[in-house]
Amino acid sequence: MPAHIDVRVGRHRDVTSANEQAIHADRTFLAAAFASGKSPAPCLEDGRVPKAPALTR
Repeated sequence: MPAHIDVRVGRHRDVTSANEQAIHADRTFLAAAFASGKSPAPCLEDGRVPKAPALTR
């Protein structure tokens, strides 16, 4: 993710382009994952990543 470097050197059009490409890639991935019936984050569902504790009790 080099866009943060582009911001610091003033290459704002490159930042916008990189972010738009990233959004497109995320949407494409999620659409394919949901279309296949698979979870995009299986590690959250099978217990490999512990659930956050309740914030209020």
